[in-house]
Amino acid sequence: MNISASELDGYTQQVAAQQGAAYRFVQSALLSYWNMNDGTLTWDDMEAFAEQVFHSCVEQFGGQAASVACDAYDATMERLGIAVQPAMPEVSASASGAVASARKASGGDFARFTDALSTKAHGAVGRAASRTTIRNAERDYRKGVRYARIPTGKETCGFCLMLASRGFDYKSRQSAGYTGFAFNRFHDRCDCRVVAGDSTTVVEGYDPDWLYDAYLDARETVNPEGIRASMPGAEASEVNKRITDSICNELNMRSRGWNWEGKPADSQKSEYSKWTDQLAAHGLATSITERDGAPLRMSGLAWGMGDATGGSVSDSIAGLRKAREDGGTSTDGHYVVLVDGMGDAEKAALAALKEGEAAILIDPNTKGESGLTQMRRITR
Repeated sequence: MNISASELDGYTQQVAAQQGAAYRFVQSALLSYWNMNDGTLTWDDMEAFAEQVFHSCVEQFGGQAASVACDAYDATMERLGIAVQPAMPEVSASASGAVASARKASGGDFARFTDALSTKAHGAVGRAASRTTIRNAERDYRKGVRYARIPTGKETCGFCLMLASRGFDYKSRQSAGYTGFAFNRFHDRCDCRVVAGDSTTVVEGYDPDWLYDAYLDARETVNPEGIRASMPGAEASEVNKRITDSICNELNMRSRGWNWEGKPADSQKSEYSKWTDQLAAHGLATSITERDGAPLRMSGLAWGMGDATGGSVSDSIAGLRKAREDGGTSTDGHYVVLVDGMGDAEKAALAALKEGEAAILIDPNTKGESGLTQMRRITR
């Protein structure tokens, strides 16, 4: 089954309309209550009222968003020719938890509290639609129903992209090392949409195969085994969270065009192209400056570049450090180094880096799981 971009956009607009209404509902109710009491409310009074407002809001607008999701699910099952029971809504949210979190984020400022809780209502309504689809697809799993998380772009972060990478045929990717997270987690302002289908469903503009390659590249770059080795004795949940956070942060550093479509990042042609072209292929945008010893600008930092292919990684980093210092750059060293073979190079880099320094190692002659050249990001 094919789902067109216009179909996805139509569904998105329906859910987003309920999210927008929820945001305005909470904001209007809290402002009215505040003004009615001349701004003299205690926080206890405001929180008690806010919990009632939030609960009513999610019940009303979350219920309507869940209904939209149910209609979409039932229509999809009809198109697929899969006989299932009518979809059931899934609407739930902790009003007390949302209010407590919003107050903490507000720093005691009423305007910020209002915006924070309105944002949480917006998110809760979107989650009602998404979790409705997930619940029904899991109910009907044995009948061949699957679901995918489709990013729509405006608020898509590394975490969303990682979850979107599993596609509809997610069972085939269980061995890929997804750890430390649940697929039904959604952050505030998340604009992903969960769509039902089967293992062959195609959504226009959504390329889970590339997203999966992007995930694999980010995962290989942060080296989960290295993270595990650096945390001896830590709880598995803590280690898995570190791995997940590292992968998400790595994806956040890549360009949008690369994350979505595999387009190389911006890179100007120069005498440093053998480094910048490699980085661009991994979605890392760069520019070249006139800074002595650290001419590469990437992620807001100044980097030196070295070539240790056929040579010593340790000597390369030491030379780059000296060039950086001689050039007047006093911040912690950042280095991009081309290497032969990742295993020994990684060990050598870890030994050579000083506290606070970082290196990106690239083996231009070896492909990783993603099909791109092997890359590691190492931080001391």
